[in-house]
Amino acid sequence: MTNKLGPGKDLRFVSHFVELLCYT
Repeated sequence: MTNKLGPGKDLRFVSHFVELLCYT
């Protein structure tokens, strides 16, 4: 993961990915 977007956007992306994994 690139740190260019920043920790805030990175966490948002990770959270969304984890949510998808939990829902499947």
